[in-house]
Amino acid sequence: MNPLLKVLVAQLARPHGVLARVIAPLLDRSNHAINLHTLAALDLQPGERVLEVGFGGGVGLALALAHEPAVVLHGIDFSAEMVERCQKRFRDQAQLSLSSVESIAAEHASFDKIFGVNVVYFWPDLPKALHELQRVLAPGGLLVLGVRPKQVLQRLDFGAAGHRLWDPAQYADALRDAGFRAIGARRVPDPGGAWIVSARR
Repeated sequence: MNPLLKVLVAQLARPHGVLARVIAPLLDRSNHAINLHTLAALDLQPGERVLEVGFGGGVGLALALAHEPAVVLHGIDFSAEMVERCQKRFRDQAQLSLSSVESIAAEHASFDKIFGVNVVYFWPDLPKALHELQRVLAPGGLLVLGVRPKQVLQRLDFGAAGHRLWDPAQYADALRDAGFRAIGARRVPDPGGAWIVSARR
């Protein structure tokens, strides 16, 4: 794997160190369109308890608040730099914490809706992550994931870096195995190509 590409992919997975300052705005720009499609699928309503998994530079949090300022917004990320950055950026608008998706510090059925964009590839244990998301999602609650096509990730050598290269049908199967229902996947217009995968608890 190209050494520079290896560094880039590692930063995309978990921005850290001095490069995190560069990666954060890059993530915001490159993920803007796919976040718009993801939030459209979420259809946020006033008062809903919403969790973003892997908020990175914060573009998803910002767009969620722009779509519906009256949501109760939470976020987790396993990059300490991104948590610190977004805590300063959003202050009292969102409750943000350092956490992995496999172990979320929240009670059962804590959230009405959960979303994540360009993060699922980096989860080391997908079945465990999906079971944890189902645990903290309220009955009937909605999970929406924005993902890139396998071909895009192959060009970035995600496979060589040990990250997941799946198509939407495989994500749908994993969601079904985790006990989710009403699973759907659709292609959306996006400069980098994108799929929206959704499911209900």
